[in-house]
Amino acid sequence: MNEVTLFYVFTGLFLLLVILLVILKIIEKHQEPEMENQDLVPDGEISSIILRSEKYGLVGKPDLLLKKGSEHFPIEVKSAFAKERPYLSHILQLAAYCLLIKEAYGVRPPYGIIRYKNKDFKIAYTKELERSLLTQIKTMRSSDPEENDLPPVCDDMRKCRRCGYAYICHTGQKRLF
Repeated sequence: MNEVTLFYVFTGLFLLLVILLVILKIIEKHQEPEMENQDLVPDGEISSIILRSEKYGLVGKPDLLLKKGSEHFPIEVKSAFAKERPYLSHILQLAAYCLLIKEAYGVRPPYGIIRYKNKDFKIAYTKELERSLLTQIKTMRSSDPEENDLPPVCDDMRKCRRCGYAYICHTGQKRLF
């Protein structure tokens, strides 16, 4: 082969390699995103399951339950973008899942993860966080719906469907949505 032919062969191979790399990049962009912190990626993934605790009177279903060895970790996925810190309500929700995991599997999860659109937060499940959760649960249970803690009666069914109080609405009607 002469030099001109070799030039065209190598140029063609180079262009083919570039095209393959571009195709691989496109495929990679369309795959599921991985967690940002690789140290958080556990051995196995369990589809979300309903967890129950008779002791605490709680039921919950984390978005994702991950397993690493004998430990389980909840991941709560939010559709919003993260601020500087996760919302307290999101932290308490994650803590409730940790409490349910401790009851279900007998092993206290050291942390859970709140995943927002733009970042993840690794939240340590400390004794202090557990106490805060239990205090919040006790406060919520001691609240008397008759003390007008409920929002005003509303005749707009669109609002009622999204209302967290619909099941105990003080209109006296039992509503199931």
